[in-house]
Amino acid sequence: MFEIKYKHYIRINNKTQEIIHAFSNAFEQPEKEDILLYETEQRHCQLQVMSEKYIGKYKYKYINGKIIEKSEDELYQIEERKADKIKEIKAEAERKILEKYPYYKQINLIAEMDSKKDTKEKKQEMIEFINSIRDWSDGEELKI
Repeated sequence: MFEIKYKHYIRINNKTQEIIHAFSNAFEQPEKEDILLYETEQRHCQLQVMSEKYIGKYKYKYINGKIIEKSEDELYQIEERKADKIKEIKAEAERKILEKYPYYKQINLIAEMDSKKDTKEKKQEMIEFINSIRDWSDGEELKI
């Protein structure tokens, strides 16, 4: 009986050694640099090169003829973790400020819209509160 075999390939980024594409010749013809992994009866390549957890990140490297799954640290690098933590701190600071002084209240106090309610003292209280939250936020960022 005649068997059809499909060749399965990977494509790597030569700088990073990341596997950036996996396919079979049932659907795509290989380029000169593509690496043949194996032949099988399966038409579809089963290697999913993108991380499900870290969107936009390649999951594997190809080192010395072996497919190696990247570590957690390689997928989610320290700079990204720091940036994400800083975003969380800034969002928390904004939440605290807006909880006490929504935008309309800030605008009213700055413009002293209502001379009886929006006094210079209340405006100063708001400024001091906002500055205290900013100081907290800056201090938290320095800890990262």
